[in-house]
Amino acid sequence: MNSFNEKRSDLEQFLQEQLIGPGAYNKRYFFLEKWDKSELSGVDLKHANAIDNQTEVIPEVPAYQYSSAILFPQTRELLGKISDTEDDSQEPDSTENKDEDDNQPKGADDDDIKDDHSESITSKQQNYPNTLGLTFVVDKGTDLHKDLTISLAFRKYFNINKTNSLKQKLAVWVPEYIDEIESAINKYFSSIFNAERRDQNLFVYAITEIKGDLIYQIDYDFLNKFLNENLIKAIQNCLGENLTQLKETEEKGVKTIYYGIEDEYKPQFYSLISLKPYGGLYFKDVFTLFEDAIIDYVKKELENDIANYSKYKEIIKELEVYKQLKNLVTDLKSFYKEKQAVPVWEAKYYNKQLVLPISEDKTNVFRSKRLYVDNEDKELGNLHYRVQYVFKGDKTYIKLLIENNNIIDLDPDEPPQLNKKNKANKNAFFGLELKVLENKADCLKQYNPPQLLDIDQEDNFNKLLYRNFIDFGEGYNTSVNWGLNEQNLHFVSSDFLPSQETPNVDFVPSRINKIRHAIESLITDDQVLSMRYLSTLTANTVSDEEVLEKLSGFVDAYGGSEGWIQGKRKSIADEKALDDSSIDLLNRQLNACVNDYKRLKRNIDLLRNDSEAMAAFRVMNTAMFMQLHHSNGIESAKKNNPNDCFKDYERTEDFYQNTNCIKYDDYKWRSFQLAFILLNIDAFVRPPEGDNTVKDVFGSGWPERNEIADLVWFPTGGGKTEAYLGIIAFTIAYRRFTKGELAYGTAVLMRYTLRLLTLQQFQRATLLICALEAIRKDHFEIPNNLSLGAERITIGLFVGGDSLPNYWNQGDKSMVSELKKISKTVGNRNKISTNLPFTECPWCGGNLFISEDLGNIYPNHKSENDYKIDNELSICCNSPGCTFKGDGIYPTPDNCIPFRLFDEDVYKFPPTLLFGTVDKFAALANNISTVSGNRSKDSRRLLGKGYKYNCLPPELIIQDELHLLLGPLGSAVGLFEKAIDTFCTYTDPHDGIKVKPKIVTSTATTRNTDKQIFALFNRRAEIFPKQGILCDDSFFAFYKRDTNDVKNYNSNRKYVGVLPIGKTQVWMHLRVAAITLTHRLIYLKEKYSIDQIFENPKSLFESEELLDFYHTTLAYFNSLKEVGKTQSQLSHYLPGDVNYVTKNTTPWSFIDKLIRKDEEIKYSELTGRLTGEEVKTNLFDIQKKWSLFNEDSGITKINKDTPPEYVVATNMISVGIDVSRFNTMIISSMPRNIAEYIQASSRVARSKKGIVFTIHHPFRSRDISHYQKFKEFHEKFYSYVEPISVTPYASKALDRYLAMYAAVIVRHTESLELLNNDDAGQINQSKIDEIKMIISSELKEIHENSQKLETYLNKKPVGVKSSIDGIISEEEVEDALDKLGELLANWLERREGSDPPPELKFRNSQSESVNISLFISASDDNHPKHWKVSHSLREIGPSTVIKTVQQ
Repeated sequence: MNSFNEKRSDLEQFLQEQLIGPGAYNKRYFFLEKWDKSELSGVDLKHANAIDNQTEVIPEVPAYQYSSAILFPQTRELLGKISDTEDDSQEPDSTENKDEDDNQPKGADDDDIKDDHSESITSKQQNYPNTLGLTFVVDKGTDLHKDLTISLAFRKYFNINKTNSLKQKLAVWVPEYIDEIESAINKYFSSIFNAERRDQNLFVYAITEIKGDLIYQIDYDFLNKFLNENLIKAIQNCLGENLTQLKETEEKGVKTIYYGIEDEYKPQFYSLISLKPYGGLYFKDVFTLFEDAIIDYVKKELENDIANYSKYKEIIKELEVYKQLKNLVTDLKSFYKEKQAVPVWEAKYYNKQLVLPISEDKTNVFRSKRLYVDNEDKELGNLHYRVQYVFKGDKTYIKLLIENNNIIDLDPDEPPQLNKKNKANKNAFFGLELKVLENKADCLKQYNPPQLLDIDQEDNFNKLLYRNFIDFGEGYNTSVNWGLNEQNLHFVSSDFLPSQETPNVDFVPSRINKIRHAIESLITDDQVLSMRYLSTLTANTVSDEEVLEKLSGFVDAYGGSEGWIQGKRKSIADEKALDDSSIDLLNRQLNACVNDYKRLKRNIDLLRNDSEAMAAFRVMNTAMFMQLHHSNGIESAKKNNPNDCFKDYERTEDFYQNTNCIKYDDYKWRSFQLAFILLNIDAFVRPPEGDNTVKDVFGSGWPERNEIADLVWFPTGGGKTEAYLGIIAFTIAYRRFTKGELAYGTAVLMRYTLRLLTLQQFQRATLLICALEAIRKDHFEIPNNLSLGAERITIGLFVGGDSLPNYWNQGDKSMVSELKKISKTVGNRNKISTNLPFTECPWCGGNLFISEDLGNIYPNHKSENDYKIDNELSICCNSPGCTFKGDGIYPTPDNCIPFRLFDEDVYKFPPTLLFGTVDKFAALANNISTVSGNRSKDSRRLLGKGYKYNCLPPELIIQDELHLLLGPLGSAVGLFEKAIDTFCTYTDPHDGIKVKPKIVTSTATTRNTDKQIFALFNRRAEIFPKQGILCDDSFFAFYKRDTNDVKNYNSNRKYVGVLPIGKTQVWMHLRVAAITLTHRLIYLKEKYSIDQIFENPKSLFESEELLDFYHTTLAYFNSLKEVGKTQSQLSHYLPGDVNYVTKNTTPWSFIDKLIRKDEEIKYSELTGRLTGEEVKTNLFDIQKKWSLFNEDSGITKINKDTPPEYVVATNMISVGIDVSRFNTMIISSMPRNIAEYIQASSRVARSKKGIVFTIHHPFRSRDISHYQKFKEFHEKFYSYVEPISVTPYASKALDRYLAMYAAVIVRHTESLELLNNDDAGQINQSKIDEIKMIISSELKEIHENSQKLETYLNKKPVGVKSSIDGIISEEEVEDALDKLGELLANWLERREGSDPPPELKFRNSQSESVNISLFISASDDNHPKHWKVSHSLREIGPSTVIKTVQQ
């Protein structure tokens, strides 16, 4: 077992010990009189698992300690108050346990943890369940008595009173410092405690009750003497003369002397009081230890140099011995003190066999009467079970319910709180496991086999894809597990902590060699995947034809005569269990794969026949090689020194031709990335006339460009970004090679829905643009003497003002203000925190801000007035040798880093690649101007038009993370997108056909894709790569296998389900977080002694990565509301709960104080309520590597600069965030959809084995449903992704967004002459008629396309048939035109309502009246004659639209 797997398994077991038991106190307490009968007798407890201690003893009400796998008794509310004699009774010497409220827990109290449920009858039953069950299936011929063994295992707890605890020698196990503590007990405490060894284990127990003043004598006499003669002596020995008397006080003749160090802070280590009265006794020379001061002092010394450990080793050891002895003594005192003694509960383990009744009638539903689990054991007299049989065909469905029919009485209005009541605990059952085992093979049958329905072929296909995943049951108030035992017989069992691993995906097309039982690659020559081999860097040694031949061979491995597709056809024929309809559906899917194969082969021919296209393909590979080399170079340089940069390069092409790759032998494409790029060649290189490889459904003349939206569908973390970066590079190069100066301006729009995703992906894409610009400006050789043009290749960031400055010098959020802040920070030598996406050069990693005057930036904060209408912001690198290092005194646009970072630059100098959030594109409706001096406010320029500006519009639109465009935002984008599509369309001068922008999208989770794509883009969807005939192999994605057994999948990520019982969900979140944080210490102590850690720090290296990856717990919440609701409680209670779990499970340790602070948890946040600057800062901190030590000038020190331990997050982290060290996650209830669940949880365990804890909400039926079939759900959860709803043409959506769409049409159509803000008053009937004609034409085209596509999808010759019915109807077109007419009538009425006509603008300024504005905010309902045109698409209403479509 590798170390990561071992750590994860240990954490899982620790979780079970804490939530279900046994093991919450880690074998700490035993009755020595029963030791010989204990299951752990004869065992060295240090090597025993706490989970095996079935007869455990715990000092806590068990249902308060444990929070899962409990069956509570039922409750009954009495009419009158219960008399005292009816309440929980104790023996006379145990009256201190009578009132549970006196026994306050040491951890977080559930009463204080607020949740969002009200106490209904249903919630009470769910929170304190008294039933659990399993449903499973057997063959109808199964002998229910002979062929099945059914068992019910559980624990009951019994309250042991003080007298019996003393008689049975209630002892505390001593796991560490055995000799020292045994000696201390014998020397100082022998009159009250005894130390005894059993089977190499040391136990300490009381020999007398602790009465009267004895409780004070233990502390101020016995323990005080031990402290004086050991730890105090060690402090004196270690510190010598440095230890001094700091001060002396006297009160009523009693002197107190304080000792410590005479330095700047004067830490006090201990005090000595001459006489201390307690009870009726006086104690002389009593020491008070200030342990926090000692710890802080020693820790500070170790932070200077861990070599100081030898100096303070004696103090550390004696401090650990003292603290462990003190905790032990405190435990024993708490059991036997006179008042409020801690309760003691002892477990008893049961494993009972259940007998199923026989039903002679095999036709009707059979329901048994109540059956006894064991009617001879009075403790189990009210534990029953019931059975139900449902007979279907050759199967019998069996439902088995366990019931706790014990009853406890409650006063009227008395809150249940059964977990705290002694009586409820005595009548509850813990750690239940209901198990069904077959005694004869194949008695247990598949519980939910695929049932194919006529109405949904996509659902049918998903079921077939996962047909090899067989489920065997479902739980009730529990989850369910199944598998094979050592005899290869199936079992089904309840599982309160269900778990399931999800397979890793291999990107190498592979197959199982059935003869060798090994995995072999289907790509016989992987040189075809080499970026350098395919690039212009090898153009002198590798011909275009050689490249094309290798590409052809690569594609043939997929669909050639001996390729993967043919192999899968044979597999279908060999699978005898498939019926005809299933075979037909699977073959249809393979036919769709054949279509992709044909398209790929045709596109290779397009490259062969178009020299510019082939050159663009090779330049694209060059750029991708260079960006990857620089990315790896920067990462490598910064491993040893964060301030270092990637220096080992030159500006020449020769360098890249000959340089050695970093991190890898070669930089290679993943197969699906290269194939997806090839698949999209035909969107830019037009196929010859008459080519019918792709059906022209819409009749557009170029379906690959105008009709198809290609969707790359690949699991999270698979590398989708690189796939579309390759397409971007090809598009830019081919456009510049073929279109001349018309190719300048913005070529590609790339949009995201989340700003954090936008910023992170922008940083990755900037490297690609830097590579293309380096190729252009440094004159790399391009085949056929082609050129990338004279205009710079740039990238622009187009996001809201909270994330990035939008203006040069307007207000606190301007670029000048940002530069001033950076200058001040540099001058003060502080860490730079900025909204700008880069503080380092994206090309080499060198620092961009090194001097207060920011001399590498022009204009800057000192020359802000130099920024005029013809100027642009130039930021150069400071690193010598970087190709973007400025020349001369001032940086110039020719040599600066090619990015545009604020709106004015973006508008004036439209970037080649424009990055932005979808909502930011609302600027198209608001920022338009034909005036030369207002070019910095003219959004037309982004679409190729503007003052003396004429370029082709963007040719490629990329929408990443498609699944996020749903609901109101999706509907807003769906309508607004039509305007963008309109103005990115141009007419081909050669044959007059309309050329629309190519749409490329990506997602890891999709369903109902045809509808979503058409609703958003007026396109038909083509998914790539197509699924195969099983979920584990699509050629391009192959589930990784265990090399030792290829039948088993390899996995990094494991999901564990948790359902709180007797606790709220927030409490459970708190406890699980405490468990994950505590386990760090436990694991570290298991692997290393403190001497090893400090005397041989290199021994930690083997575990350094593991300890880093498991240091931080990521906590996911579904909304900011949930974050706000729980965060304050978590931050308040979590430190105490970590202390509680730590104290219960591991001896006091100095190492613990180095890992964390007792009073706080180092916390961070990634949510939408942060500013862009805060997000960047937090993400930087989170990405720091955790290590116990660091090297500084050759000296090893304790590392003070550590990442946070606990990170609160929302769906901001769901996409695009790649923090490799995220390995532990807590999801607080199921997210709103399965796609979000998959995306969010995929943030962890991306490279190493990690774990996701899903805490299901006990009062939400959706959570309960997923929990009860947790294993089956997680085996197939991609198939559970819900269809996405986008309804841009529904009436409410039109009310909300039609005005924004119309505003873009109006203000970007030059013939209307309504472009400028002041032109709103120029409206007339003629222009209104033209607007109606334009929009009517667009909407009718969409409707016509929908009819054509619906016909095509219903009669689709290959793949899964589907439908887009319900997206747009004739009635909705008419409704839209009616609403448009009303908008236009209101506009005209406002203009012509008086004489002279009133002033009218599209948008009023802040100083002007809203009455002169045509546009108003979408949230303003007070101006019915205005158009609702927002500045952001996210200004959406709380209502949503549900459209029902009859199947």
